[in-house]
Amino acid sequence: MSQALRILAVADPAVFVYQEQHEAIFGTFEQAFKTKVEIEIIPFPDYYGRMNDELAAGGNFDIVMIAGHLWLGEQVRKGRLKPLQRDLPEGLLPAIYDELFDQGTRYLAPSFCDGHLFVYRKPYVNRTLSDVVTPDEIIRIAREAPESMYGIALKAAPSEIFLDVLPYLRVAGVTLFDEKAISDFRTEQAVQALASYCALQACAPNNTGEFANDEVRNALQDGSVAGAVTWGGQMGFVMDQKAMKNPDELGFAAVKGAWNVTWSFAVNAKSANPELSEALLTHLCRPEVDRIVGAYAGSPLFASTYEQDEGRYPWYRAHKMLLTDIAEPLPKRDDTGALMAPLYEAFTKAFRGEVTPEEAIHLAYERMIEVSGKEGLT
Repeated sequence: MSQALRILAVADPAVFVYQEQHEAIFGTFEQAFKTKVEIEIIPFPDYYGRMNDELAAGGNFDIVMIAGHLWLGEQVRKGRLKPLQRDLPEGLLPAIYDELFDQGTRYLAPSFCDGHLFVYRKPYVNRTLSDVVTPDEIIRIAREAPESMYGIALKAAPSEIFLDVLPYLRVAGVTLFDEKAISDFRTEQAVQALASYCALQACAPNNTGEFANDEVRNALQDGSVAGAVTWGGQMGFVMDQKAMKNPDELGFAAVKGAWNVTWSFAVNAKSANPELSEALLTHLCRPEVDRIVGAYAGSPLFASTYEQDEGRYPWYRAHKMLLTDIAEPLPKRDDTGALMAPLYEAFTKAFRGEVTPEEAIHLAYERMIEVSGKEGLT
């Protein structure tokens, strides 16, 4: 092949589908355009920095992965992404479609999405659950679990904890920030929401403060917990039939107050092959590819994939409800990522008992005001 397109991608489990099923996904494109597609996958803790360095430096990578609304505005304002001109196919769920644009211009082509999904073992839940579960119901389930198992696995590692706590805050009526300002969330509702989450340690494995995606997946698979909240984009791995103990026991529910992000591809503004790169993104954003990636990751993007495959993947019904009726993104701001950092840090301190939940809420607010350089919205 005469040329190559290079993709920089994040090491989310869902992304490895592009390596493991390279021929099925890229084969016809490579043949038609006589172009080799190369993908380099970077661990999540290192990805944001590496992506920024590559976009700032030049055109070493033609395409990068972007965490949807979290990073899009910042990169657009820095002039690092090329607007996309080709039409999108019909059938993308509205929540996915909306995240691909910044101020009316499209920059992204979706890959997979991550939203809060509660996975639980039905024989150990002393109540009938609907397709949507509240944080209070999750707390009750964790507390009522039999002594033979843990009530819950919390995704409370320092790199995960803020988003794991977020539904508890939202359901309590807590707003952290909007598009224009930081809200003054130093309230009793915020303190109690964080305290309720931290108290779940009593129902969880001793090292749940170190749990990220892999540890939560393992706890669900080995049957040691009654339930856990994980990402929809992890479900293909969670439900690995070779690893999952008694998969028929499992139930699935969207989490009220859930968040969702659509991990997507964007064309580097400094790419030497911008038109070819956009042609590749058009190739990837098709229902045929969505069925492959959706089955592997667990979080399809097209309505038709849910309709065709819901019978094969029992969590699809709850996941579609998550995307169509429940999940909300964070407000679109250029500094969203920077504003989240104090929340991760303060909530980790509270979870470890280094500060009280009240102190953590105040620490997060004060640091967010410093980061934004603006007065809070009271």
